[in-house]
Amino acid sequence: MTNYGGGARRRVVNPLAQYSTKSEIFNFSGGIIGQISDRMKRPNWLKYANNVIFRPLGGISSRPGSRNLTTWAGPGSAYRCNTLAKWYDPAGSASKLMGFYSDGANNKMYLVDGTSGTLQSLPTSPTSEIYQHANINGLLVMAQRGGTDKPIFYNGTVWLSSVSPKPGVAPTTALVAGGAVDAGNHYYRMRWVYKNASSLAGPASAAVTPAAGNLTVRCTVIHPGVPRADYIGCRIERTKLGATAAGRWYVVADVPAATASFDDLLPDAALNVEADDGIHAEPSHFDGVLGWNNRLIGWDARAIYVSQVVGDAEETGIFNFDGDLIYPAYTDDGDPIQCCVKSQDTVFVIKTHSMFILEGDNPNNFFLRPFLDGTGAIGPRAAAALGGAIYFQSRRGWERLTKSGLDTRFSYSRMGHYFETVNLAAASRAVVRVVENEYVIFAFPAAASTVNNEIAVYDLRMNNWTHWTQWAGRDFLVQKDAAFSNATLLFADESSKNVYAALDGLLDARAADNSSGTAIPVYIETPPIDDFTPDMEKEYQRVEFQHRLGAGTLGITISCDSGKRSGSVSLSLLRNNSRWGAAATANKTLRWGPLSAGSIAAGYSDKWGASGYANPFSGLPEGTWGRDYVLKATANLTSAFEARGFVIDMVLRPNRGYS
Repeated sequence: MTNYGGGARRRVVNPLAQYSTKSEIFNFSGGIIGQISDRMKRPNWLKYANNVIFRPLGGISSRPGSRNLTTWAGPGSAYRCNTLAKWYDPAGSASKLMGFYSDGANNKMYLVDGTSGTLQSLPTSPTSEIYQHANINGLLVMAQRGGTDKPIFYNGTVWLSSVSPKPGVAPTTALVAGGAVDAGNHYYRMRWVYKNASSLAGPASAAVTPAAGNLTVRCTVIHPGVPRADYIGCRIERTKLGATAAGRWYVVADVPAATASFDDLLPDAALNVEADDGIHAEPSHFDGVLGWNNRLIGWDARAIYVSQVVGDAEETGIFNFDGDLIYPAYTDDGDPIQCCVKSQDTVFVIKTHSMFILEGDNPNNFFLRPFLDGTGAIGPRAAAALGGAIYFQSRRGWERLTKSGLDTRFSYSRMGHYFETVNLAAASRAVVRVVENEYVIFAFPAAASTVNNEIAVYDLRMNNWTHWTQWAGRDFLVQKDAAFSNATLLFADESSKNVYAALDGLLDARAADNSSGTAIPVYIETPPIDDFTPDMEKEYQRVEFQHRLGAGTLGITISCDSGKRSGSVSLSLLRNNSRWGAAATANKTLRWGPLSAGSIAAGYSDKWGASGYANPFSGLPEGTWGRDYVLKATANLTSAFEARGFVIDMVLRPNRGYS
């Protein structure tokens, strides 16, 4: 009987007879594979070998390693980096990496490069570990989850608050000869204009009463004492004849930052733009932000907030939030918003047990509607989008949502037993990221861990799952540029104070200069295999494990009947591409007896040995029994490794009882 990783050629078995049979597996892509990244490869590296089926089936290889991003030692041994974000220069020059560090009580933001970390001066005092961030209109915007702080942003030079400072005093006025302002009482006020927003209006002036001959009102312009770098100027507004200091207000003029006064000459009839205080509203506290349709989207536990567009009416921008553009997401159902992700032209609003969709392209057609009930994201970083698909970690598994609906089999058939290890008490720390259309990584805390000590990885190219450890990622950042030696993926290691470049090199946790490092753990596990004879006992007689590359020690374990019987052996891996079957120490097939007549005579019939009958290894006792088996291979390797397949010879026994 031959097993090709899930398919088999079946034959009728007489339960009263004894048959020799064979299981040959050369496709790991459908199995449950751990701590490695898979590659589909033809086994064309063979010159000749026994029992190898030449098919374009799947192999697997060890995942790349990681290296420290910087030689900077960090802000102190008690601090851990909890958030990674990056400002990208719209002019295309060097970007800047930001790391937010916390020791649980004190919180610091650093600009991180290859050699140093520069402490940042922030307009707020962070009290939470998590920031959500968005890149929009040349800014890095960050919102702190929890607390009351408003979003902050970085413009490439300084950090500023998204709340625009406003005038604290009213303008003073004087009458000047000439002009055409209507005779009678008028009131004046001002608001400050910034690159991405305009402020709330300042207080109203005292009444000014132009009269015949003096129908010009000269206003002193109130500018900030120390203008922010993004300050543009002041907007003057006034009432029409007969109004009180409460308004209605009309736009008079925009005054540049360097201008000290302005002469208002206009009659009421010339004032055509009524000021709309609603569109100048400040942002509130948001748990997270993202950029969408040239607007900034913010959210808290209960609602979605949509900003004005960049350069919108009355000099408003992405830090002005119209009170009419607030969309509650069923605030009374006890199901808080966890996160939002953008998929094509839609924002998916993901709660803990349900989902909403925000659609539209302008305030006339924005619409928030219920989309899915029964599942949602387990934490604020537990979702990511790729094209029309949403990937997220829920309370029941790793999920994929597409236009055709929720894929209920996405992770359960292959990775369900891994998800059963998730520590739900700490699962809100989970992180989901899509890496350059190659992988979807689901970092999660397993067993009793309170950090993301394991990662379930879905390979988008191969439609295959793998399982990684050793990267305790509190946050992952997929880079958009070629910085840090073209690093693809950065992660903040929750078990140390370091930021690492992932998918890099052959060893984990190397220094920034590529020195040192630790071996990458490899774990390969097949599903239970019974070769379509689930109630027939089998005596395993020969095992070959075939691989290419690799140096170190590979441990092979065969477990029978859900672990009731098992045997293990260690095999030294040698990096040599000599053909299979060669009687040399460089071959890479692990074989357990019966061997040659000579080796049997020498007492090696129950030994593991390299094919060619050289270099025996003690291992499984002869005659291991079981109805089904699981093969596991583990290693800590210092070089690239590729597993290509294994072959097992066995005898089907007629009796159905245990020996």
